[in-house]
Amino acid sequence: KNQLMTKEASMKIMQRCSMQTQCRTKEIQTIVQGKNANFRSVLKSNNEQQIQQQFNKLCLSILFLANTYTGAKFQNPPSEDDKNTLRSCAKFIIDMFPQLGQCELELIFQLAAAGKFNINLETYYGKFSVNFLGKLLTNYLTFRNKIILTYEKEKEKDQAKEQQQQAEEKNQRTKEQIIEKYRVLKQSFEELGVLPEFDDVQSFWAKILIDANIIHFTENEKKCIWEEAKAKTERIIKNEYCKASLTDRNKKNLRNLIKKISEGKQDNDFNSKAVIVYSKMLIIKSIYNEDD
Repeated sequence: KNQLMTKEASMKIMQRCSMQTQCRTKEIQTIVQGKNANFRSVLKSNNEQQIQQQFNKLCLSILFLANTYTGAKFQNPPSEDDKNTLRSCAKFIIDMFPQLGQCELELIFQLAAAGKFNINLETYYGKFSVNFLGKLLTNYLTFRNKIILTYEKEKEKDQAKEQQQQAEEKNQRTKEQIIEKYRVLKQSFEELGVLPEFDDVQSFWAKILIDANIIHFTENEKKCIWEEAKAKTERIIKNEYCKASLTDRNKKNLRNLIKKISEGKQDNDFNSKAVIVYSKMLIIKSIYNEDD
């Protein structure tokens, strides 16, 4: 199913690309296919049999296309001179244009025959040369690069939309899970009178539950809870300082933090810790709030 969806999405991208470049969808499909299965990919396989098969197939393709679309007059079967020319052309393509794919070869000659490139397909006295082939492929490559650039830009847009949609779906699932966990804790308190511990809730739940209008406090209530949270945070820090397992460095950091608190100085580290405590207190207090 995912593979089918990918093909469908790719086809939609090609259709948009076709409208922007005035190029047929089928041509774009061939270009993309060639880009993904090019001569370089076979060379990288280091499979001598596949490389040789690719070379032989390329020679035959050049023979057929040159005789069909140009004024070339390769003999059938080819003479030794013809074979040497075909081998030189095939080697030239693999060495100088490995980014092309076998499936693109006929498209190249079709586009040239349709006048898409500034090149005359009538070869000089029927002689098909590497030089002529180089001009043809260079013209095509300019055309091809524009198509691929447009296609890749459209592909990136679709991928960004898909990633955004996946992120939104993940966020929604997370929200639903948090709301369900909160309701379980609330039900446990209502039925058994058991309040959750601080470790039973996560601070980031608070914003989700507030945005969902599941928990709510007045501004005055929030101010009071914030003051409680700061006092509780200070106690937590002092208790943490008394732990024997602390390293000397951590102990020094906590000592400096406690000093700042006692002097009434603002501290980002303390405020961050207090916000976490505050968020958890909002959740826990909302569970036994009779007006909730």
